[in-house]
Formats: sequence, structure tokens, C-alpha cells
Amino acid sequence: MKVNDLYHVVSLFMNTPISEALEIIRNQLEKDKRLKDRTNLETDDIMELLEFVVTTTYFTFRGVIYQQRFGTAMGSPVSPIIANLFIE
Repeated sequence: MKVNDLYHVVSLFMNTPISEALEIIRNQLEKDKRLKDRTNLETDDIMELLEFVVTTTYFTFRGVIYQQRFGTAMGSPVSPIIANLFIE
């Protein structure tokens, strides 16, 4: 294992490339033959909602509001799922 590999796993949420992760998730949803048994949402609807959640992350630091532009947000319940699917 290289040091860089360890770094990415340690800082996984902040280093998860959103567009690649969303593409992986879309592929997994499209392959899932039982998706219709678990939800009435179409893959496009799920992806639209997921993209909205991961691309509209704002936080404050010292009274200034920032938008996170890369990676997933620490503390977001969806971040570990996205990171796990990406790393898998």
C-alpha cells in the first residue's frame, strides 16, 4: 500500500470525486433488478435528488458562509454511502 492510497482512505469524504461517484451509483441502480420492489422512484429521479444533496453543501466558518465544491460533506448521512460505493 502506498502512502497516497492511505491518505485517500483516511480523507475519503473530502476526496470522493462526486461526478465519478454518481456515475458508479447510476450504474449500480440500473443493474438492480429489484429496485422497483423497494421504491416507486425511477433511477433518474433518485440521481436528481442525490445530485442535489451532494452539490448543495454549505457551511459556515468564522461567520462566513462557504459552499463545498469537492467531495462529500462530513456529517452528512449520505456521505458514507457515496464514499463506500465509490471505493468499492
